[in-house]
Amino acid sequence: MPFEMVDEVLIECGATQQRLRKLPARVVVYLLLAAALFEECGYPAVWSKLTGALGSLPLPKITATGLWHARCRLGVRPLRALFDLLRGPASAVRTAGARWAGLLVVAVDGTYLDVADDPDVRAKLGKGANQYTAASGYPQVLLIALVACGTRTVIDAVFGPRKPGEPVLGRRLMRSMRQGMVVLLDRGFATNAFLQAVDDTGADFLARLSAARKPPVLRRLDDGSFLSRIGTMEVRIIECEIAIADTTCTVPGTDPDRASFSVAFQTARDQVIQAANVFADTTVDLIGAIGRAVLEHLLPARRLRLSPRAVKRPMSRYAYKSLRVDRRTYKATISIDILLTQLISP
Repeated sequence: MPFEMVDEVLIECGATQQRLRKLPARVVVYLLLAAALFEECGYPAVWSKLTGALGSLPLPKITATGLWHARCRLGVRPLRALFDLLRGPASAVRTAGARWAGLLVVAVDGTYLDVADDPDVRAKLGKGANQYTAASGYPQVLLIALVACGTRTVIDAVFGPRKPGEPVLGRRLMRSMRQGMVVLLDRGFATNAFLQAVDDTGADFLARLSAARKPPVLRRLDDGSFLSRIGTMEVRIIECEIAIADTTCTVPGTDPDRASFSVAFQTARDQVIQAANVFADTTVDLIGAIGRAVLEHLLPARRLRLSPRAVKRPMSRYAYKSLRVDRRTYKATISIDILLTQLISP
């Protein structure tokens, strides 16, 4: 994101500073972009990371209050304008992995972000609840993004309160769906209304259905799949298993499960700590740096799972009393399968 692009957006939004300050508007934009990578840090810590490699340059002393006021002066319009300028699939017709059967492969998914716990925010967003209290934790914002799978770029994004949920808030993404796309959806979005809305845009979709759903079998196909109907749409139901591959495909025989997301994420953040691309004449191979870090720190080969997957519950170890679980006795069942092979005499 070059300086010239940021300056042009600031001029269009009327957000350029009126007088020379310690924190010009351009610097504040890059501060907020860095804050998205270091969301667990406050503004002073983000500022330290952003300027960590500039120790030889004379830097002004910045306070936390100064950073906050600079952010308020900037407002939201420049960041929204930058997002609208940069969002998109960022792929050409021949970009490898961006399309399948001529369709641009995109995905929709959501996540929850903690925000400040103050009265105004709580009044607008509310708080979560559990079995012990009617309100707990921090207020949260629901963020839903439409992402191009081949290039990992964001095409569109929306955010709002946790309620009424992902399928309702996610319908605002229909403005960016079109014919020529195939949209990947998890089961949280696989409601009749959401799937119908995607279909109305002209885009194709591939959705994961909950095991509780029992769509009718209209006709069996030779490959084991079958034709069915969801609402007014005719669909094809397929049962399959998927694996993922990215950097590991460059080394034949490397299991994609050994690629560490944490290593890739931390390496990407290190580019900011090292002040990479701060100067216009600096060229940094970001993709190569991240890919090499992943390959140099591969995880051990995954062991076979011996027990069913269990979801860890963030509750007290004494919660079994309220759940009426008897922890005084346990019953274990062990089964042993003996496979007999035919012996071959010498």
